[in-house]
Amino acid sequence: MAHAIWRARSPIDGRNWSADSPSRIEQNYGHRDNKPLWGSRSQSTRVATGEETGSVGVTVNLADPDAGFVVVRFNLNGDPRVQEIQLESRPMRYGGRRYYFLCPKHGRRCEVLPMVGGVFASQQAGRLTYQSQSADQIDRMRDRAHRLEKRLWPDKGKPRPRGRNRERLVEAWSEADSAFENMFAATIMRRWGHLF
Repeated sequence: MAHAIWRARSPIDGRNWSADSPSRIEQNYGHRDNKPLWGSRSQSTRVATGEETGSVGVTVNLADPDAGFVVVRFNLNGDPRVQEIQLESRPMRYGGRRYYFLCPKHGRRCEVLPMVGGVFASQQAGRLTYQSQSADQIDRMRDRAHRLEKRLWPDKGKPRPRGRNRERLVEAWSEADSAFENMFAATIMRRWGHLF
């Protein structure tokens, strides 16, 4: 039997929309039969206050195993919506079938459909990019310093680096952190220096 096959993710914060954004439906596959779970799944999104901000319900219909469809029921700004997304399947080399969403706008096969303008559609239809593609130099510097910091001081239960490896990481983190702080200060002065 397959595990949780269809996942729906709802936005819970006001970040810029990108292909990485949490508002999307994804298709995962089970361990044995590589086919989507029949029936319905639903998910609610809650914020820190505990109130429900949205819900997504997904129903899979595979009456025709070669081409089925998914019905997605969701709320967008309090407005209930229903969207039907066609599925296409392809035979796999060693048996079974692999299912894909068909983009409602372009008709192309895809495994992830982000929400674009209130409709689940392909990344290309929404002209979305990944956040890393839109990052500027200061974002990359901040991310590098953060990655090194996570390696130096990992979460509980993970071992800390020791010996020469730790010394190398401390040196790299120190350089990355000071480079980020210098770039950040220069950016602040360039943009808002006239206010000081």
